[in-house]
Amino acid sequence: MPAEPARLTTPPLRVAALFFWGRSGTVFLHSLFDGHPQVLTFPATRVNSFHHRQWPDIARAHSREEMVASFVAWNPSCFDGTKDRWFEGLADLGPNRDAPLFVDEERFTRALLARLPDRAPAAIRRRDFFVAAHLAYAEARGEDVSQKTLLLYHLHSPEAYDGIGAALEDFPEMVAIGTVREPVRSLASYLRKNRDLARALGQDERAEYAGMVRTGGYNAVYRHQLAGWSELFDRRPIPRYEVRLEDLHDNPRSTMTRLAAWLGLAWDERLLASTWNGLAYWGDQMAVKRQHGFSGAHTRYAPEKTEEALDALDRYVLEGLLASWRREHGYERSRWHARLLAPLLLHAPTKAERTALAEAPVEAARSIVARWGFCYRHLVRAVLPAKVRARLPLPAPMSAGLKAPPARDVAGPGAARRAA
Repeated sequence: MPAEPARLTTPPLRVAALFFWGRSGTVFLHSLFDGHPQVLTFPATRVNSFHHRQWPDIARAHSREEMVASFVAWNPSCFDGTKDRWFEGLADLGPNRDAPLFVDEERFTRALLARLPDRAPAAIRRRDFFVAAHLAYAEARGEDVSQKTLLLYHLHSPEAYDGIGAALEDFPEMVAIGTVREPVRSLASYLRKNRDLARALGQDERAEYAGMVRTGGYNAVYRHQLAGWSELFDRRPIPRYEVRLEDLHDNPRSTMTRLAAWLGLAWDERLLASTWNGLAYWGDQMAVKRQHGFSGAHTRYAPEKTEEALDALDRYVLEGLLASWRREHGYERSRWHARLLAPLLLHAPTKAERTALAEAPVEAARSIVARWGFCYRHLVRAVLPAKVRARLPLPAPMSAGLKAPPARDVAGPGAARRAA
């Protein structure tokens, strides 16, 4: 049997997953790898649902061509930034913020079909399709794939356990990169972003903090800030490297040099350029002040700037609840009295919960009681040995409940087939 053409060989690849803890600059960090000649990746977070949502739909296709069309339909903003329905900033790139991301779909389709084995869809493995899609995307961008050594997979949420488990089945040696940020600023930013996103998406019931309390979005963000990826890594000892957003902005060269070395990447000056498809990236459209590049001030606004979402008591309680986290991640230590009083003061309704109580007391009360429950779980887990924590049942999923307008990159192309 003749050997495969050199262009279609698959280079040995290491796989690294990217996770966030709160709103901590994960997409910004990801954008710094866009131009590195050794890295394969798709932009922003658009492919993060491949393993738990996209593949079951793609695998039902009747031909290889339909599989590729299905993947493209799930991820249109990877090819045309104007189809960015999650406001990740893919529509306004470049120095003047007037250039949408563009990668030729037809060129990608041809490249992916050339890489997929000539078999029935049922015989094509999920891992093989995923890697081939990354190689084809790089080829569609005009890159030399023979240099690639790392596939950077932006899984994003460390609480998407099914998708992460499936990714580990395909890539058992996968490593992880995680971003963190000072937790009170991180939580306030995450709450504000989800509120503003709800407004942009026309979800009026979630467009104020009190509405987020009533509909579950507030607790989903609050619990995430307490737990982050701790539940995941208690059960999945994935090798990981953590990046503090403050360090990334204050000392970008040294931070990226260390991270690149950990990933086995040669240094490249493009690791200091925030781009998608080589075009300047200005951050997502939900940012209070969009910017290109690094700025220490961007990460260190005064605590009072969080007042809209979190008042002084809310911040004090969080200081106590997150005392261990702050110590472990190198942030300013929590005051002893905050650690001591947090288990009592957490019973007080937060600023957003007080407003929600006045508007819808029953729904708000249920949300408050639920918050008590996961706060105490957090405090108990903090004093348990790792082996005991790993045996605890996973908490029930929580969701911010945000949904983009009907589109194939969100609903998936199989929705029409399932409805038929």
